[in-house]
Amino acid sequence: MRPTTPRPTLRRSSTAKTAGAERGHLRTDGRQQLHFQQLFELYNRWKPGHSMKLKHIWFGAILGEDGKPFKTRSGEIVRLSGLSTKPNNGV
Repeated sequence: MRPTTPRPTLRRSSTAKTAGAERGHLRTDGRQQLHFQQLFELYNRWKPGHSMKLKHIWFGAILGEDGKPFKTRSGEIVRLSGLSTKPNNGV
């Protein structure tokens, strides 16, 4: 699933460029840095000479009580509205 998910995003980036956009930003947690570095390199080879600037904006992971990152595919996530009521232990 991972290789196919960003493909429509990059296709939209190409479409956005024809509509006048100059940049495209993708936001995920930091664990996916290498994936997007490789994806953008592939895009640059696929569309040589394009002027669309692609950037991966990453952030830290939201951890559960067990210290492991939440997995959105499991369906056991905390809504962002619920995070503000949780104590910031260790921060």
